[in-house]
This record gives sequence, structure tokens and C-alpha cells, in this order.
Amino acid sequence: SSASAPSSPHKNGIWVGICGELGADAELTETFLSIGIDELSVSPRSVLPLRKHVREITVGDCKERLMANLLSDQTTE
Repeated sequence: SSASAPSSPHKNGIWVGICGELGADAELTETFLSIGIDELSVSPRSVLPLRKHVREITVGDCKERLMANLLSDQTTE
């Protein structure tokens, strides 16, 4: 599953990153953090807004919301 995608590289000491404008998408930032993405590489104009957004959230909260969303998706299918 996508939620466990970074775990295999991490077991082998490999970092996982997102490059490009996808990494700057504030709606996806929480998902990236909750699944263990190590680095978001974004254009210079996106660095400060993304940094501000990351400082306003916690990984624990991100994981809780991701799990709640995954569970709600399963119950609606």
C-alpha cells in the first residue's frame, strides 16, 4: 500500500523524497509526513510557505488523520 511504501527503503538505510511541485502541495504535506517521507524538494518560492505549514502540524496528528481517512474509505466501499 502507499501508506507503507517508504518502509522498505528505510529498512535498507535509503531515504525517500518527493521532488517537484507535488512536494509543495499543502494538501499532501500531511500525507507525505505521515507515511515517512524524509524530504520534500520544492522550488525556491515554495520553501517558506511549506516550512510554515510543516511547523504548524505534527507527524502524530498527520498519522491519526491518515488512518481515520483510510478507515472511512474502507467503510464506504
